[in-house]
Amino acid sequence: MTALRSLLLFLLFSGTSAAPAATVVENGPEPVHPPRSVILEELWRIGGLEDEDNLLGLVDGAAVDEEGNVYLLDTQLVTVQVFDSRGRFITSLGRKGEGPGEIRQASEVLLLPDGTVGLMQTFPGRIVKVDRSGLPAGELDLGKNPGEGGLFTLLGADYRGGNLVLAGSRITREESIRYSARFIGSFDPSGNERAVYHRATLTMDTTSGRRDEAAMFFPNRTWAVGPEGEVYIAPERNEYRIEAFAPGGEHRRTITLPYESLERTPQELAAARSWMTPQGRRNLQALEVVVEPTQRDIVQMHVAADLRLWVLSSRGAHPDDPGIHSLWDVFDPEGRFDHQASLPCEGRALEDAVFFAGEDLVILVKEHTDALYTSRSIGRESDEGEGPLPLEVVCYRMTD
Repeated sequence: MTALRSLLLFLLFSGTSAAPAATVVENGPEPVHPPRSVILEELWRIGGLEDEDNLLGLVDGAAVDEEGNVYLLDTQLVTVQVFDSRGRFITSLGRKGEGPGEIRQASEVLLLPDGTVGLMQTFPGRIVKVDRSGLPAGELDLGKNPGEGGLFTLLGADYRGGNLVLAGSRITREESIRYSARFIGSFDPSGNERAVYHRATLTMDTTSGRRDEAAMFFPNRTWAVGPEGEVYIAPERNEYRIEAFAPGGEHRRTITLPYESLERTPQELAAARSWMTPQGRRNLQALEVVVEPTQRDIVQMHVAADLRLWVLSSRGAHPDDPGIHSLWDVFDPEGRFDHQASLPCEGRALEDAVFFAGEDLVILVKEHTDALYTSRSIGRESDEGEGPLPLEVVCYRMTD
């Protein structure tokens, strides 16, 4: 039995994760030090209303190589566009298809240790590799091991500090019951499991018309890998709690912060219902969609080069200052609430995404949320009643 098969069978028959004893860091509501404002230096920008040279669909990820070239993952165009350190287009990598170096849909971009670029495909779960010029360079296929049943999907991937971390699930069915064994774990370049950080099994009755946001929650966007391969996961939707793991799976600490969940606005509730409603499904009248009245407590995480953990909470994504994109809670390497850091760049966190790349780059994707909903043919209520603006990408360097 392969290591990956053993892992997935174990996940399938396991309940929610139960980590061994670890240091618990219970923080108070106030940080140790005063707030700080990050100094951002704009390096370049592309897209927007005035750029006729660069075509952007939905930029949903970014990476930077040792020469300062930025790799922008475009999930709509199913490609990675590469720009140099001054924002000049170099090349595009990958394309939609079934052949070598091709992919059905691209959901993550990885710079792998062998010098190749990895493009993650959600279903069937695999990572297609191309070299820096775009030539096929093999793949990491996790869904075709002999003897494994079910449908294998990848939900997320990152490589940092020598640690390849994948989030995924294997779906099996017994009559009308569907089991989704979901995990976040460490894998070697051949697809063998090295450690499991989080696991949970979702059970759904396919004859039921109920879709429950809380029951279906999985921390796909709320985990992060640090520069030494350490892994942080916020496993619960409605709790400000973060689990920290060594690369090999040792549960190092639990980090908590007192937090009152933020109520959703009527527009946010409507958007959540639209997102939870399957597109193209017939007989929507029989569908019951249950959404949470509050935002998820933790929205995004990032581990900085100095090993500090940056956490964006739902309130941090709604800063009071209109000149602030987002307000981040910053924890030191021991898990103590050190200070809050504001990003004084264009946009607002819930509409305009930021991706951290390398040691000091911040990639702002303006109109990201509108593009995301448009890509799924989902409309959103708008105060202005206007159509979405074209996507624009701004590359900043953090200088403080």
